[in-house]
Formats: sequence, structure tokens, C-alpha cells
Amino acid sequence: MGEQPQERSGYITPTRELERRWSLVRGAMDRQGIDCLVIQNELGAMGGYVRYFTDSVANPYRTTVLFPAKEDMFMIDHGSPASNVYPPFFKPRGLQGNVLSPYVQTFNFAQDYAARAAVDFIRDHGFKTLGWVAMTNIDAAFYRYLTENLPDCEFVDASDLVDRIKAVKGPDEIESIRQTIELHDRIIGLVPEFARPGRYEFEIRSDLIKASLDLKSEEQNIMVGRHPRRSAMFPPNVQTQKLQSGDVLTCLVEISGQEGIFAEVGRIFCLGEPPKALLKAYETSVEAQRLIASQMKPGADPVQIYEAANAFLVSRGYNREERIVAHGQGYDMVERPAVAPGETMVLEENMLIAIHCGAHNANGGASSTDNYLITADGANLLTQTPQKIIVI
Repeated sequence: MGEQPQERSGYITPTRELERRWSLVRGAMDRQGIDCLVIQNELGAMGGYVRYFTDSVANPYRTTVLFPAKEDMFMIDHGSPASNVYPPFFKPRGLQGNVLSPYVQTFNFAQDYAARAAVDFIRDHGFKTLGWVAMTNIDAAFYRYLTENLPDCEFVDASDLVDRIKAVKGPDEIESIRQTIELHDRIIGLVPEFARPGRYEFEIRSDLIKASLDLKSEEQNIMVGRHPRRSAMFPPNVQTQKLQSGDVLTCLVEISGQEGIFAEVGRIFCLGEPPKALLKAYETSVEAQRLIASQMKPGADPVQIYEAANAFLVSRGYNREERIVAHGQGYDMVERPAVAPGETMVLEENMLIAIHCGAHNANGGASSTDNYLITADGANLLTQTPQKIIVI
């Protein structure tokens, strides 16, 4: 007897959770007069919108989801039009149909394949107001084809509509978050076992990825870097250095659990006595993190928190953080709300936030990366790994 579909099934988001999301989004669409949302994602750590709506991982060649306000979804994906990419156990719930088309981003001649299917579906259902979700994910050729071939439709940006719902986690998501945080604590706790003089940065990263996979992590983004005196991290293609006695090793673990939820944890390890400047920078970073967390309450403005964090860093002799000091997480490794200039979303209860405010100046720098859950009383630290430089 051949393989049964259920033998391939991994974690499945409870239907009650999907229905909770769909109901909230459709309610908001109805209030704003939007007939259908247009969503695109590619496989990867920033492919969360497709996962959020369908519990299905986006295709590397890009997945398109059309989410009507009053009927089931429609999906457009890469594949042979004569085949069915979704055996029964993969088929997302809440889906009325799907179309497969052999489009690939590197094939310019195929740039309209998915768009044609989308236009046909929209015309057939008589939708008049369409909402783009995260326009930074919508490819230019798809956008152009829809806007040129649907002249009677109104296009609006529905990103805020979805983001404000997606950022607030439901009970099932919070349970997944706690499991993912526990996974991060376990993985970062393995670094002292793998890091020793004579080993290369890429070997440590490889060990951590394998350990993550063994613990059912779906996707891994792990940054590793050694330096003689200060904290430093490098992407995989330049993780080429061999550790030596006395080195500073920085490790950032950003992985998703088997439920698809991302979190992150970052720590500094020393193969000897930590330099004094590094200790001071790390202590300042932890103080900044606690300051940020103390202000993270429902209704708080992330931009004001960003400015307060920077004022603190400058008062201690460190540079302003001109990037992001904290951000939301979920199906996307980095999602809203961002504690950064320009954010318009206020904090709400049940948001998952990663704080990674670094303290940097000419003498070096350091940071501690941890996850918090916003509660009615404020930010609750979920990460259990001690906030200290770990001496190996």
C-alpha cells in the first residue's frame, strides 16, 4: 500500500484560528467597502501573508492569493496547468479553487501569466474595489497588468487593514509563540558546545541549523561572527574565520518553529575574559532594552519609544540607532509594528515584539536580542536565556 496523505502532514493551524483571522479581516473589508484583497508572497522569512491567510507556505516562484469579502479564497501558484499541486492534505482550507501556471520571476516572457488568471477571477466575480496587501511584495508586472486590464476597478492600499489584525496574535498563535521561544532558548544554549578555538564560523552555523532542524524548525536564519575584541555578525557567505582563544563570538538565531512562527534571540560569547568596553556596551544595551520594554503598553506610540531609546543611548555616550530598535514578529521574521520612524500603528495587547537595541560607538558595540509579549500590564519577557555575555 502506498504512502497515505496524512503521513506527510506536519503542524496544521487549527481551523478555529483561521476562521478567527478571516472573520476579522472580512469585517474590516466590509467596513471599508473592499470587495477583494490581492496578496503576493515568495517562500522565505518574509512570506507571512500567504501563510497567515491559507496556512500554506508560499511558493519560491511567488504565490498569489485573492481573498474576497464574501466568499472563499482563490490561489494562483507556479506549476503545470495540467497538474494539481495540492493533494488533499496540502489543500488550504477556505479555498474555492486554484490555478497553476509555469511563471518564474527570471522569465520575462512569463510575467503576465499569474496576472491573467487574477484578472479572469476578478472579472468573473464582478469585484469593483480591490485592496493591495503589502504593496512592497507585489511585483511590478503583476501590478501593471491588473491596473491596465481592470479599468473599472478601484485599487486601494489595504496593508494597514491587514497588518493591524495580523499583528495581534490569537490564543493558538500565542501557544505557538511560547513553543518557538523555548526552541530559541534551546538552540542558543548549544553555542558553548559548538564554539571552541580552531572551529570556523560556518561550522558553528551549520551545527546550529542542524540542531534547529532536528527540533522541527521550519526555516533558519542564523548569523555568526567572531572578532578579537568586539561584537560583530556576518552573513553566511563571509562566515569564513577560524575562532581563536580570547575571541568574541556573536550569534543571532532567527528561526521558525514547526508552526511557522518566527522569533529571535541574540547573545555574545567570549572565549576568554570579555573586554571592558564590550561589557559596558552590553550592559547599556540591556538597560536600553528594559527601558523600551517598560514603555511597551497597549496604546503606546512606537515612534515615541524609538526617540526615548535613542535619547538614552546618547546620554550614555553611544550612537543613535538609526535603523530599528524593535519590531513585531509572527509568520514574518520582521513585521509591524516597528519601533522606528514612520510607524503609524500603536501597540496592542497580544503583540509579539523582538527588541534588539544596540549600544555602539567608536570603541565597539553590543546588543541583546529578546522577545516580549505585550499584555494588558505591559511587556512580558518571554526569552529565558540569561541576559549576559556568556564566557566559554
